[in-house]
Amino acid sequence: MDSDGVLDLAKASLPSVPSRVLRIGCTTTASRPAPATVDGLECDKLDPRGIEAHWAAMPAKILALPDANDVIEYCIIDSFEVGGQNWTGILPQEFAKRRGYPLGKHLVSVCGWRS
Repeated sequence: MDSDGVLDLAKASLPSVPSRVLRIGCTTTASRPAPATVDGLECDKLDPRGIEAHWAAMPAKILALPDANDVIEYCIIDSFEVGGQNWTGILPQEFAKRRGYPLGKHLVSVCGWRS
């Protein structure tokens, strides 16, 4: 693959056995579960930075209201309507830190492909 992300199969060094090229990427789900008075995408619940940004933008403001601590006992941050989250930008680093080897070569397995 060149620096622009283009894979030229004529120049690629591929095995002599039948092969597939699997392109993997990620993007937002574009889900906007917030109330009409708030604009924004679903936060990245798998990255502490996403939770911290969400907390500062919503729950912290609610808890700062007079008597909020007398009324609010628990806070659950979840949006069931948007479905589960299966990727975050820090996943490769976290995987390597916790498992001791890089995720890259194993993404095919994560996607459910078998040889």
